[in-house]
Amino acid sequence: MNVTLKGGSKDLTAVVDLSVSLFDPAVKFRLPIYPQPSSDASEDLFETARVWLSKCIQTHHCSRAVPFFDQQFLNGSWPKRLVDVDAFPWDDTRVQLVENPGPTINYATLSYCWGTVLALHEKYITTRINLGDRKERILIHSLPRTLQDAIIVARRLEIKYLWVDALCIVQDSSEDWGTESAKMGVIYSQAQVTICSDAGPDCDYGLFGGDTDNQTGVLSRLTPGQPKEGKLRNTWTYNDIGGRTEWLDDTTSISEAPLQSRAWALQERLLSSRILHYGSRMMYWECRKHLELEEFIDPQALTLDKTFPSFIVSMQSLDVLGGSPARQLIGRWYREIIEDYSRRNLSNPHDKFPAISAVAKLIAYHSRSKYLAGLWLLDLQQGLYWKSVGNVTRSSTYIAPSFSWAAYNSPVRWIDASNGTTTESAGFQVEGFVIEAVGKDAYGRISKGSLTLRGYVVKAKTEPLPSLAEYAIGTAEEGSSVKHAKDRSLNPNASLITEGGERCGTAHMDTFQEKPSQEVLCLLLKRSWNTCHMLLLAPKAPSDVGYRRVGVGSISDFVSHNEGWFKGSPGTTLTLI
Repeated sequence: MNVTLKGGSKDLTAVVDLSVSLFDPAVKFRLPIYPQPSSDASEDLFETARVWLSKCIQTHHCSRAVPFFDQQFLNGSWPKRLVDVDAFPWDDTRVQLVENPGPTINYATLSYCWGTVLALHEKYITTRINLGDRKERILIHSLPRTLQDAIIVARRLEIKYLWVDALCIVQDSSEDWGTESAKMGVIYSQAQVTICSDAGPDCDYGLFGGDTDNQTGVLSRLTPGQPKEGKLRNTWTYNDIGGRTEWLDDTTSISEAPLQSRAWALQERLLSSRILHYGSRMMYWECRKHLELEEFIDPQALTLDKTFPSFIVSMQSLDVLGGSPARQLIGRWYREIIEDYSRRNLSNPHDKFPAISAVAKLIAYHSRSKYLAGLWLLDLQQGLYWKSVGNVTRSSTYIAPSFSWAAYNSPVRWIDASNGTTTESAGFQVEGFVIEAVGKDAYGRISKGSLTLRGYVVKAKTEPLPSLAEYAIGTAEEGSSVKHAKDRSLNPNASLITEGGERCGTAHMDTFQEKPSQEVLCLLLKRSWNTCHMLLLAPKAPSDVGYRRVGVGSISDFVSHNEGWFKGSPGTTLTLI
C-alpha cells in the first residue's frame, strides 16, 4: 500500500506492507496482532502464571468455599496424602508421598487423562506394595511425563504440595479408593489451583509437549519486525454483541480438548476455584472471576463454557433451597451437568456414579432432595423423562436400575415437556424406593435399585417408525422433529398402537434392540397443555421382581380417539427395577 504525506515543499511517499489479508478474521473481529508466545515451559510463562495466581488470591473471592464442602473440610475430610514436591531441596530429582499434616496446607491438584499408559504400568501408580517406598522417595523420572511436568509447575508456582489421584490414592485398595474418591469435592474445591492437562489424551503427553510445529490457523499472530515471516496462531474471541460466542477455530477450545471427554474431569473442573489450563498451543487461566490467556487479549474479550464458573459461584451464595428454586437447581443438574457428563468417557464403567458424586452431594445439600441413582425425588416427573441419544447399549454389568440414565452407555437429553407452559403433576405417587450402595458413599457405586410408583397405566404396542414423516401424528413436545432437525436421534423411533389397533402416539425407545414391535405398559408421568407424557415399561415376566423401562412416549389429546386415554384407568402400583 502506498501512503503519501503532503506538507511543506515536498510530498513524501512510503510503501507500507501490512501483511494482513482482507479475509483474516483478525480484521473481521477488529483484533490487534500480537507476537508469538514463548515456549510453554519458559520462565516467562511461569511468571505469567504466578501473576495470575497472585492476582486472584489478593483481589478475588474465588477461594470462598462452597458451604457444603467447607463444612466437610473443617470436619476433617481433607486428602489423606499429598506429594511433597520440595521434600528434598538439595535434589530436584525426587519427591515424597506424605501424610497430610492438616487443613491449613496449600496444595495444587492435577486434572488429566490416564489413558492406557497408567492403567497398564503398575509402576506408575501407588499400590499397597510400593506405598512404603513412596513415603521415603519417588524418583521423578520414573513417573509419566504429565506427572513430571505437574511437579515442575507446582514448584514454579511455589506450591509445596501436589495431589494426584494415581499417587495419593492406593489404587489396589478398594477401602482406600472408596474413602478418598468420596472426598473429591473437598479435594478439588479446597485446592489453591488445579493444573489441567487439557491437550493430553494420556498421562505421557505432558503439559508442555503439544504440537508446536503445527502453528497454522485463522488468526494472524505476527512477530514484530518480521511481518512476512510471522507464524499463524489459533484462538477464539467473545463477541459482546448479543452475548454470542464467535469461534474462529476450535483447536484451542478448552471445551473440545481431550481432557473434556473424560467423565471425571467434569466435576474436577466444576469444583476447582482456580484452573491453569495447558492447551495444545497456549496456556489459559480460568477462575470464578476471570478468564485469561497467555497472549495479550483482554480477558473481558474471552469466554469459556460459562456453565463452569457460574454454577459454583451460584452455590457460594445459596443457602438451603425449597420449592421452585430447588427445582430449578435440579433442572440445572439434568440439563447442564448430566447432559454434558453422559457424553464423556469412563475407563471403568462402575465409576459412573462416583465420578459425579461430589456435584450430586452439593445438589442434595442445597435442595434437600433424596438422590435416587442419578435422579431426584423432588422432581421425579422431570427426572424420569430423559431420552437416549445415538447408538445406545446397556452396560454389560449392573451399574444402575433401568429407570436411571446411568444404566445406558450413551448421551442423554432432557426435553422440556411443558413446552413453556404450566406442567401439572399427573398424580402418580412414590410409594417407596430402595437404593443399596456398594460402599459407605451413598452417592457412589450401587448394587441394587428399585422405585415403587402408583399411577395411571394403560397397555399399548410399539411399531418401528420407518420415516420421520409419520411423526405427523405430532405432540406438543419440545423435542419435535422441527426443533431438533439436526439431531435426528432425538426424534421418535416408534409408533404407539392401542389395543384396538389404532395409531395414537409416538415413542422414543431407549435402545435399538427395543425398536421392534412389542407390548408395553404406558405409565402416565405428567401432562402439559394438550399432551400426555409417559414412561414405557416392558411387561413383567413371572420370574421378574419388577418392571424395566424401555423408553418414553407421548400422546396428543388433539387426536380425537386419544382424548381421555387415561380416564377410567384405575390406579396401579408398579415397582421399577
